Amino acid sequence: MKIKCLCMVLAMLLFVFALPAQDEKVEKERSEFVNLIKQNPNYFGTATVSKFQPVKLFKLNTSYEEICNLGYNPATSTVSAVVKIKKSYGYSGTLCTPGSIEYVRFFVDWNGNNSFADPGESVGVTSVNVHDIPTADKTCLEILKPISYAVSLKLDPKLKKCNSPYLVKV
Repeated sequence: MKIKCLCMVLAMLLFVFALPAQDEKVEKERSEFVNLIKQNPNYFGTATVSKFQPVKLFKLNTSYEEICNLGYNPATSTVSAVVKIKKSYGYSGTLCTPGSIEYVRFFVDWNGNNSFADPGESVGVTSVNVHDIPTADKTCLEILKPISYAVSLKLDPKLKKCNSPYLVKV
């Protein structure tokens, strides 16, 4: 037990003081994301209709983070998700800096048509503050990756006359 506690203390000290290794290079598309989108709102080709031509098609990249474990709690009218932070760099700084914000937008298929594009089905955005937390050899940090954060959002659920059981897709 003492070894495990010591290991966790060492890991926490490294969270605060460690810097990313020199060979860990953050891609331009991540480090300059805001400027690229300002110059061309369709830089990554995510808009289906746009006067802007895509520069680099970029979809479903989960190398830095990934959303998993979506859920809805009807008792509290809350949707939630777990965001897994997978890399030790690319989040705008260590715990001694502001880091970066990861945003999660929730959609609910209110009418059950398997489309989340209908009006009112984007139900809101929440966020979590994340940081560069380097993984160093022999410091027990390897057991901490990925780091998972839970995010949630309170809904104002649409009331539907209940003639039959009704489950929404999140």
